[in-house]
Formats: sequence, C-alpha cells, structure tokens
Amino acid sequence: MEDFRMKYRPQTIDEIWGNEHIKKIWSGFVARNKFPRSIILHGNYGTGKTTMGRIMMRDIVIKKSPPSWIPVFMDMNEIDATRYSYETLVRRADHYFSSLGHPSAMFIDEAHRFPERCQEVFLKPIESEYYPHFIFATPYLDKIDDGIQSRSTILCLKHPEKVILVEKLTEVVKEENINISSEAISLLIERAGYNPRKCLGYLNTLLAYNEKIDIEIVKNVVEIAS
Repeated sequence: MEDFRMKYRPQTIDEIWGNEHIKKIWSGFVARNKFPRSIILHGNYGTGKTTMGRIMMRDIVIKKSPPSWIPVFMDMNEIDATRYSYETLVRRADHYFSSLGHPSAMFIDEAHRFPERCQEVFLKPIESEYYPHFIFATPYLDKIDDGIQSRSTILCLKHPEKVILVEKLTEVVKEENINISSEAISLLIERAGYNPRKCLGYLNTLLAYNEKIDIEIVKNVVEIAS
C-alpha cells in the first residue's frame, strides 16, 4: 500500500492544495517564460514548500528548453541543507553550479539550516545568468541571509482553507473507497491543524478500520498519532 502522503503529492502547480495567490503568480512567470533568479518559499511545515519547490524547479528547466528536450538530473539538482557543512558546500559548489546544464535550476530545502557562511556562497551566483535559478525553502524566513532575501522573490505558503481540504479529502475518500462521515472528515481537518500532510497521514491510518468511520474513531486515531 502506497502512503497517501506520497500517492497524492501534487505533480503540477495546478494540483497544489490552496495557495491560489502563489499559483497565480507562478502561472504568470511560466506564461511569460521569465523567472526570478532566486525564489524563497516560506511557511509552516506541511504547507507544501518542498513539493512546490520541486515543481518550480522542473517548470523552469522545461519551459526554458527546446520542446523536444527531456529534463535530466544534470539540469536539475536538489540540496538538503541539513547535510552540508561550510567546507563541504564550498568544495562542491563549483562542481554543482558548473556541471548543471543550461538552462538549469537548483532547489535548496531546509535552507535555514545552512550556517550563515554557507548562505553567503549563493550571493554572487544568484546575480549571474551563468548559474542556475535558485529556489530556497524554509519555515524560518528570519534565518535566511539578508543578502539572499534582498535578491529573491519571496513567496509565503499558507495552509489551505477548510473548504478546499474538505473538497480534496472527499476526492481521496471516494478514490480509496473509504467509508467515513462528513463530520469525521471535518474533525480530522481541524485536529490536523489544516495541515494537508497530516490530514493525509490520519486518513492513511483510518484505512485500518473496516466499519464506518465516525467522529469517535477519528478522535482515537488522532490521540494515538499524538
């Protein structure tokens, strides 16, 4: 059984749950084929920063390439900031930046975990067309270097409104043939703090129940998960 959090992870910008303000901005960039040199995605955990960052990275490379071109790893790259020290980043930065194809894009997840010296490595590359487009993701904007912020387009992700979550989860429930009441879905959303990833996680656990899923069952699942 594939985890719902993976199975229903959006693959395109239109599939993102909520955040219509960002989807509208991004669609404009794509339509004009003009993208910022650097983007910062920030918002609480579970709002979809990593998913959106990967989609944006792919969109940049595909849109700026010939129609017959097929994207490969060398044209797109992802860095998890939790794995890099300053020395490691400096040692590998030139290789990363120079080995990427053109056009190219790079996604830096958990960017706030980079020490300040690591963040400074990106300042000059951001301003040069000979380097990739950069997309940073973080829940802590105040921990991102001021120099990066001033050079970037900053987009704030928010949890979807309840009506959107009800709509999306109802689609999942129908697709997976889960017998759950509308009241139980509503409570699940509230207990998940309107976090799409948590909602799908709870719903995945509820598959273990054969009977009709009601409010009391949701309460039990949330209590166990907590």
